[in-house]
Amino acid sequence: MKSKILPILLLLFAGTVQAQPFYENVKETVDGKERYVLQATFEVTPCVPTEPALHHKLTWGFTQRTANNAAVKYNLAMMEMVNYQRRMFSMIAQKEAETLELVLTNPEVFAEKKAERDALEKELAEIADDAPKSAERVREERSHRYQAYAYSYYCSYPRDKFPMDKAKEFVRDFQNAYRHIEEGSRCDYCDWQQPFRGNENPISILLPEIQEARDLARALQVKARVEIYEGDYDAAIKTIRVGKILAKHVAESPCLVSTLVGIAIDGIMDAVLAELMRQPEAPNLYWTLTAPPHPAITCNKAMEVEMDILLQMLPGLSKAMDTPDEMTDADWKAIQDRAHKLVPDLIGAGWSNGERQPDTFLSEMAYRAGNVAAYPKAKQWLLDKGKTSEEVEAMSSAKVLGLWSVERFKTVRDGFIKVVSLPHWQRQPLLREWEDKMQQDYRNPAVPLDHLVNLLFPAVQAAFAAETRNIVNTDALRIVEAIRCYAAENDGKLPSKLDDIVSLPIPPCDPFTGRPYDYKIKDGAGVIETDLGYNLLRFVVRVRQK
Repeated sequence: MKSKILPILLLLFAGTVQAQPFYENVKETVDGKERYVLQATFEVTPCVPTEPALHHKLTWGFTQRTANNAAVKYNLAMMEMVNYQRRMFSMIAQKEAETLELVLTNPEVFAEKKAERDALEKELAEIADDAPKSAERVREERSHRYQAYAYSYYCSYPRDKFPMDKAKEFVRDFQNAYRHIEEGSRCDYCDWQQPFRGNENPISILLPEIQEARDLARALQVKARVEIYEGDYDAAIKTIRVGKILAKHVAESPCLVSTLVGIAIDGIMDAVLAELMRQPEAPNLYWTLTAPPHPAITCNKAMEVEMDILLQMLPGLSKAMDTPDEMTDADWKAIQDRAHKLVPDLIGAGWSNGERQPDTFLSEMAYRAGNVAAYPKAKQWLLDKGKTSEEVEAMSSAKVLGLWSVERFKTVRDGFIKVVSLPHWQRQPLLREWEDKMQQDYRNPAVPLDHLVNLLFPAVQAAFAAETRNIVNTDALRIVEAIRCYAAENDGKLPSKLDDIVSLPIPPCDPFTGRPYDYKIKDGAGVIETDLGYNLLRFVVRVRQK
């Protein structure tokens, strides 16, 4: 899928990156209501943290890095990936052609294939009422054809069904790409050289390299799982390190789409870390998880760029915000007309505020009529700001509406940016307050800038939620390792509360609530739980008994 830096698409895109492979999706009745629970379950062996504490690291040291641009290396890996896929498609096509020729020319093969088809049709008919079993059967049939190049195939199975031979073959064939990815991870910086700054049409910028970076992450996931199941934990942790740095480098592209993809890649690597921690002989990686800067990926830089995109797409808007007295009537009108035409570009041609416009003529008439309706509000705002009636009457309607709408845009834009650095639990009430205010005061059809900031809001919310969920993932993995240490020090027992763990620092608070993480013992397991609002996030920890 080719990605564009469209704010309205971010909400749709966010849905594809939220479903990380870290969790199982469970439906439960919680407090009398049906809720979806994202649950990660760990059965772990008691173990104290490794010594030296940073024998395993998730970052490269200064002397291990190079002063090069990682994007160059990642692009080489992507070229290797594309070439590999082409070879696999060619091999599959050739094999299918050979099979077809045999079926057409050999009566015995024809009869055999017909018998196979009839047996499959019969089996599918028998299990038609059992959707999960049917889906599993279809997956099995398809996977045998596509396992040679579908990275996610290797990671869709639990350990007892993991296709080790095929996965090892894939890892061997992908060695050149892995080398390029590791070389990229060792670079000091990553400049994708995407032309956002100074571009009046940033929504036309395609980001194929950002999307394909997720395939690189899936390929790393295959490699790490092979290494984990072979017991080579040092190699697996090194592979995870490379993947986590890839995630950070992807997020350095200055747009929210890239930030969300970076967070998704980091989540893939966390899922592999979780799989490693579940192994009976796994080392305790508490300090490995604690040492890197937290959070590893934030929305701060991308949010700043996203908020400034409209300044690029609307020539003259920066001048209107900074030096409005220098604006001519023609300048004000040009901004409004450009903004009016930009709205359908962002949300789909012919659509405005979720409602279908019959045609361009009627849409234009609605816009003009809205201007007339909005003019008294804009005029009253200027009077409230201290302008005299004579001064306001001397202004053109375009200037009156322009001054009003630009001030509204600045207010909403600053309302977003001011909360970027706050933790989620402090940020969310302010964002909800802004959402209510926008619903009441910023839905005027005569103000195209209102439409644009309303398009931004869902994307902003999705990005903030993804960022915070990623912090919770890391915190939870640290807590699991702290529980392993406590169990090793207390004859395999679970702590009754997190405060019982005194030998290691526990993350001080749940970023969703601002309070200590909710932890309890339930059915012989330690349960860490946090409420995301739209669903629950739960980590279940059981300790293996020797």
